[in-house]
Amino acid sequence: MRFRIAEDILPLLAIISRVAPIATRLRNGSGPGGQGFDRAGRSHPAGWRRPAAATVSDLRNLPPFEQTISAVLISAKEALIGPMQQGLREFDVTEPQWRILRVINDHGSTDTSGIAKACHLHAPSVTRILKELERRKLVERSTDPADRRRTLASLTPEGLRVVEMASQHIAAVMRLCADRFGAQRLDLLASELRALSLAIGGVEPPK
Repeated sequence: MRFRIAEDILPLLAIISRVAPIATRLRNGSGPGGQGFDRAGRSHPAGWRRPAAATVSDLRNLPPFEQTISAVLISAKEALIGPMQQGLREFDVTEPQWRILRVINDHGSTDTSGIAKACHLHAPSVTRILKELERRKLVERSTDPADRRRTLASLTPEGLRVVEMASQHIAAVMRLCADRFGAQRLDLLASELRALSLAIGGVEPPK
């Protein structure tokens, strides 16, 4: 039986997690780890060289990094995660582990790829975290009876208990955010960030 949780901080964090890396890559003209990418979004082959460094004129047209959208989003994410992590530490749960527990709670038995997509985590990271959660008996994994090639993860009774208890702290954090920032402003921010994520998700850096 799944525990139903009122909307918390995770949807907003998920949106920020999508947008901040895109904004940073567009600013830097690179993919993850500084690797270049072409106009189709694919990594450049070995030997590819980055275009000439920005000119003094280009740099003068850029705002200081701390004023860029990527820096602002990263700062907002850290501000949101900080209070949440304080409560999660009581249960020895990290923020990525909490994402996974929440997604399994919300969706029921889920495979690795589904969890990775919903949590905005790489599949290898999800696999590693699931092994740790399984070791702690918070999650159990089983073969999908409809497709024996798939392995499904579900919450154990102890995992459900952790979700129930930790969600009380998360809900308190969200109430504090709503009190300080305004519930309507939070909803509007989330809506605008979703729109931004959709709008720039496929944007190509200029040549």
